[in-house]
Amino acid sequence: MVWTNEFARAYYEMCEGCADYDFIYELAAHLLPIGVTVDPRKVAELASIAVAFEMPDEE
Repeated sequence: MVWTNEFARAYYEMCEGCADYDFIYELAAHLLPIGVTVDPRKVAELASIAVAFEMPDEE
């Protein structure tokens, strides 16, 4: 699907090649139902932020 391929290219660029395509395509499969009407590059940007997010230590 065009959306999935565009998402994968954008995500790979944003993570500077630090994620393998199996992970990226699995992520795309999960996001496709809610992201299909949104620009895949914008969804990739949001996904890269969400995946990189680390919860602050709770003290």
